[in-house]
Amino acid sequence: MQTENGQTDISPDQAGFVPVHGKERPRLLTRIPGFYRPGPHEALIEKKHEEIQRFIEQRREERRRIIRERRAEAPVRRQEAEQRR
Repeated sequence: MQTENGQTDISPDQAGFVPVHGKERPRLLTRIPGFYRPGPHEALIEKKHEEIQRFIEQRREERRRIIRERRAEAPVRRQEAEQRR
């Protein structure tokens, strides 16, 4: 967390606090407040997040494959274009 009054790093499974008014720096809390407990749909959200991450990775690899193929074909296409001239 960062404000004009300072910065505090917060890792997973930690919580921080910054007051709305005042000049206090952000601070790390000693424990996670009870009202930050997971909601009833947390497992569903986590599952969907994992699905989306897999889909993103598949699409990324697909784009990389297409780029590699096009780069490999480029000299051939260039040569064919020169021959047509």
